[in-house]
This record gives sequence, C-alpha cells and structure tokens, in this order.
Amino acid sequence: MPGTTGRTRLKLLTRKQRAEYVSRPTPDIATALLSKLDHDPVLDELTRTPFFLSRVVSIAAAGQDVPNTKMGVLREVIRLLENDPAYHAILQSSPLHGEAGSFLTAIAAEMTSKGQTHLAEAEVRQLLIRTLRRMRDADLIDGTFTGNQVLEALTARHVLERMEYPHPAYQFEHQQLQEYYAAEFLKVQLRRLLADPELPLDQAATTEAARAFQKQHINQSAWSEPLYMLAGDLAADSTLDSTDRPVIRAGSLLLDLTITIDLIFAAELYSLSSAPAQEHAAGRLSASIRGLWVSPENHRRSYALTAMTATGSDLFRDELIPLLKESGNHARFEVYRSTRALRLSSLGPEWRHEVRSWDEEARLHFASAILHIGAPLHELAAFVLTDPSVKVRARAFKDLMRVNTDAETTKLLTEIDDETFETAIEGAPLRIVHSIFRSRALEVYKKVLRDSSDPEKRYIAAANAVLLGQADAHSVLMEYLDGCSAERMRALAQRELRLLLETLSSDQAWRSTFLIRNVRAGVLAAADWSALIKTIDEDLKEELLVRLETEDLFEVRVPGVQGLLRIGADATLAGRIFRRMVTLHESIQAANAVR
Repeated sequence: MPGTTGRTRLKLLTRKQRAEYVSRPTPDIATALLSKLDHDPVLDELTRTPFFLSRVVSIAAAGQDVPNTKMGVLREVIRLLENDPAYHAILQSSPLHGEAGSFLTAIAAEMTSKGQTHLAEAEVRQLLIRTLRRMRDADLIDGTFTGNQVLEALTARHVLERMEYPHPAYQFEHQQLQEYYAAEFLKVQLRRLLADPELPLDQAATTEAARAFQKQHINQSAWSEPLYMLAGDLAADSTLDSTDRPVIRAGSLLLDLTITIDLIFAAELYSLSSAPAQEHAAGRLSASIRGLWVSPENHRRSYALTAMTATGSDLFRDELIPLLKESGNHARFEVYRSTRALRLSSLGPEWRHEVRSWDEEARLHFASAILHIGAPLHELAAFVLTDPSVKVRARAFKDLMRVNTDAETTKLLTEIDDETFETAIEGAPLRIVHSIFRSRALEVYKKVLRDSSDPEKRYIAAANAVLLGQADAHSVLMEYLDGCSAERMRALAQRELRLLLETLSSDQAWRSTFLIRNVRAGVLAAADWSALIKTIDEDLKEELLVRLETEDLFEVRVPGVQGLLRIGADATLAGRIFRRMVTLHESIQAANAVR
C-alpha cells in the first residue's frame, strides 16, 4: 500500500545454533557468555538474530560488559569502533571533529522518514550541506571543510557504505545501525517536547509539536524499530539513575502519545519501559484495552488479547488466567500464540503457585508451550520437571531435550526420574533423543520390547534400538514392517523408512523381498529404492517379463513391472525384449498390409 513500509521477521536462531556460533570464535569465554545469554531474558531474545549475536560476541571478546538493550549493544559497538587506535585520531580530526554521530543521525533520520534503507548520492550530499550549515550556525564546527569531505570520511572510517548499483547511493552497513541512529534522533526530538520541565505530561501530549511527533514518527511503520530501541534505552537510563526525572518523563510521554495511535504498539513499548513510566500509563492503557476486550466482535477481542499479552504485565492476569485454565484447547492456544513469547510476568509474581493449581490438561498445555514462554530456560525447566503429573514432566522433557544448551538445565534433565524418562522416550523418534541420553534410552527400548504388546510402542522401540546397533531387535522391526498397511508404509517412506532399511543391511534377502512386494503393490516406486534391492528372483523376472510381453500396461495398471525389470536387467533380458519387439513389429506390419 502507498505510504506504508513492509517489514519481515527473520527466522530466529535456536539456542543450539547460538551456542555453536559462540563456541567457535571464543571458546575461552563461551561458557560464561552463554550462561549470561541463557539467564537474561532480554539478552536471550536479543541474541536470537545473527547480527546482534555477532556484536555481543565482539563486545564480550573485547572484555567489555554486555549491555542488555539493543541500543546499548549498538552504542558499545560504535564506541569500540570509534576508540579503535586505527580510527580514533582520524575520527577526532578534520573533517569529522568527533561529530560523526551527528552526521549519521541526520542521514538515518532522512532514510527512515522516507521508508528507505539507502539515499541517492545527491540526496546525501544535500543533506550534509544542510547539516553542516546548522552545525556552523551553532558554533559546533568551523567552516574549513565540505560535505563531500565528510561523506568520504564517513564511508572510509565509519559505518556508512557506498553503493554503485543500480545508481550511486549510500546505506548503513546494517539496517540495525540505521535504526540505532534513527532512535538517537527520536530521543532528541522527544526531549524537545519536554523542554519545559514544569509542563504537565497531559499538556505536553497535546501540543502541536507532540501531534507532529505522533504523525511523523509513531504513526509511521518505518519508525517502529527505532521507537522500540528508544523505549528500551530510556528504561535503561532510568534504571541507572532512578531520580533522572527528564528520562522518566520522556518514557511516560512516549507511552501517552502511542496509546491513542496503536494499542498493540503501545503495549509493546510498555513492556520495554521503565517501572515509573509503566505506572504512569498503566491505568489509561488498561482501560483502552479492556474497552476492546468486552466487544462482541471477535476481531476486536483478538486485537485486545494480543495487546494484553504484549504488555508482559500482570495488569490483565484476571483475564488471561481464566483463558489458560479453560477446559477447551482453543482459548489456551489463542493466548500462547497471541505473542511471540508469553512472559511469565503476565501471570503475576506468584505464577508458580498459580500454574500448579491448574488441572493436568492445562498444565500439559503450559509444558507444551515451554518454547514459546519468555523466561530463562533453566527456571522454566526446574518448574515443569517437578510437576506432579508424569505426562507434564515427560512432555517438557522431550521439548527441552531437543533445544537445551544450558548447563543447569542439562543437569536437571540428566537427573530426571525413571518413570518420566521412560514415558518421554518410549514414543520419541531417535532423531530427537540427545546423544547424552541414548545409552539410557536403549534400556527403555529393551524393556518395551520385553514387556509391551502395543504395536506402535514396539515399533518405535525396535526402530530406535536397531539404529543404535541392537541386532536382536531386527526381527521385531521386520515383523512390524511386514504387517504395515499401504497407508502406513507410504507415511514411513516419507520419513524414516530408508534409514531403517539401510541399517538392516545384514538382512539383505528380507529387505529385497520386502521392497519388491511393496513395489508390486504400488506402495513404493522401484526407481526410489533400486539401490537397496540386491537381487530379483529368476521366477519373478520371468513372470514380469511375460506380463510385459503379453499385456498392455497402459490399459491395465500393473505396478512395478518395468521398474523391477530395469533393476534385474542383463544382456539375456535385453535380447529377449528386442526379439519380442521385432515380432510385435512384424505383426503390426502384417496387420496394416491386410488393410
């Protein structure tokens, strides 16, 4: 749509991918850094994108403390760059004179206001000329250099880069850097709205300048990410100094201005804001969201639910908890999926006691949503793995086993009781069973094969045992596969059948017979499985050849004839087919001659 900016969300890194990345370049600090990332909810979320993870690693490798806000991380990255001995003196001298940030802020603001990630060369030059003029008028710089010199210095020594295609233009090295400088621009603009320290916030929100800020920035999607950054940065500043009244007022005003524009966006900014700013806006935000929640229209209620969970606050626990406790799965599913990660703070400080009071089905759903809950993984693991229900513990164990990289959580998993372990493992395919649990899992598979009569449990146990090298499980697996329906066989063929049959290499005769039978039944395609069919019986070859010679296979569906004959082809077979073709050709010629 005209006037809008499209945004996409990157697929996030898993904890395992993050751990692998951190461990490669910085093995000496990997353990401490990963522990910090796993235990800090803000950093945990922040480092799920490759860009921020790489920057956090570079900060840690430099021996610096890692900030826990986006702007804090990017500010530290810029600081490291500007303090680098190779760049520091140059950035402090002409033409930049230590003012690179001012020029980059102006460029970022212009790009963002246009909804772009680049500016044409002519636009950048004109912008720098205007910026230089303002800075000279304010006696911040002298007049001995030009905009061209500034532009050359920014591209040679800082985070701006030149593009040649499709036309000369400039962009930041990464879009997040553009958004960082755009957020710095917003910070200045927001504080200007509060230049009078005695002006009440409700009056500040109604000035012409405030209305312009709403229209130009809050109501434009291109400014969303810079506004997120700004809210988090103001909160961090107020945490450092709880008496910093201008910072607290700025955060409060930002929420006031956003509530009238977009409640979900306001709720997201609320979750990033300082406690004083939240306290200021809580009543108004709550009333606005609840006004939509009582609407009979589903889309309004859905909008309100998303806003409730986006706050990450217990303001709406009286509405959210009944939904999570309901007997129907649909209501619970809506809550868990209404936000990317449901924060436990939404359930209140006594969330453990609250969740424990739910029935087993609701707790099971909570455990199954563990990967979509915003909280330190070890904290959640310690809670769900001590649930009184073995079903809940088993479900949580299976999910945690797949994604966990945290040492504390690993310890909890390795100490799990036998009943929970067996319940979780007996129905899990081997591909999700972590290597540290496989020897213990093998004992579970042996027990199932010894004691259980459930066909599916026996199949999973036998399949996993075979993949772990247990030869005495071969017969159970082969018996199950021999008895599979066509539908079940097709399902297996899409997943694990090939791996299982490759593992059954010591039973090649059975494997060939099994595959041939399923090819002839039309369940499997001969071409897909030819490498595993070692021999074709001469009697079968003769039967197939006779059918090929005597039947119209286009009229009558006879699966596997041609495919299996290709597998067993030799010179004798080729000669026979050729002779038959000659005979058929002669017959056709004779029939045509009669006409």
